[in-house]
Amino acid sequence: MGKKNPYVTTLGFNRKDPNHVRVAELLNEMGRGKTQYIVNAVIAYQDGPTEKKGLGVTDADVRKIVLEMIQKNKTEKNMTHSSSEGFSMDERSKEDILEALSCFRKER
Repeated sequence: MGKKNPYVTTLGFNRKDPNHVRVAELLNEMGRGKTQYIVNAVIAYQDGPTEKKGLGVTDADVRKIVLEMIQKNKTEKNMTHSSSEGFSMDERSKEDILEALSCFRKER
């Protein structure tokens, strides 16, 4: 005799296994989203690592774009203000650029 409903499953965790305890606690904290979480986890485990779909932009592409923007900014500043100073950037701008670059890095 088969199950009444093949889409309903009860899980029992081993309270002596730290991994089981950790997973049980995590799932109990999730509430109604745990089914989708389990589905995603099982599919990811079965299928192995997958490539994240992105824009297909490499670090080199981003660097090139950033350098072009910096050069354009420098050129525009030189047109409006004749100055012998080099290009300078405040810390916040540097952090913003580094954060933008990190978005394009592939997870390994």
